[in-house]
Amino acid sequence: MKNTCLAFLSLFAILLSFNAFAERNINEWNLDSSKLAILGYDPVAYFAEGGGSPKLGLPEFEVNHEGVIYRFSSQENLQAFLSNSDKYEATYGGWCATAMAMGQKLVINPERFIVTGNRLFLFSFLNGNDARMMWEQDGAKLERRADFNWKKTSGEEVRR
Repeated sequence: MKNTCLAFLSLFAILLSFNAFAERNINEWNLDSSKLAILGYDPVAYFAEGGGSPKLGLPEFEVNHEGVIYRFSSQENLQAFLSNSDKYEATYGGWCATAMAMGQKLVINPERFIVTGNRLFLFSFLNGNDARMMWEQDGAKLERRADFNWKKTSGEEVRR
């Protein structure tokens, strides 16, 4: 009985330590002063089931999810987000993906994006260059570098 209790407590401690690494560090996210994400754009709208194109969210469809404010263009998109928020949250805290690959945080243009699998990548312009086009040329390499830099910057595990 004692060994079973010790084994359970050890497993519980291990699970707690993994959870500590999964913590969100929204201080490193690309949020405005009210903690609004993606400049108020609907994160679900970028995905096929939400229409596949950027849409500005509406204040009447707003939710605070773990300290981050999201707006949605419809009640359906809000419900989809609530049922699977990990899928719909922008990668790298909403910073430009290409800039993150270079170890930088650059504010995004919410009209510039790529959805790959369950990941929403947002982009901007780097010194006049189209960051999205740069990503399209060598996405796999840039994604690995951006994943590494996001973990280093925020301490967060990368969501897949």
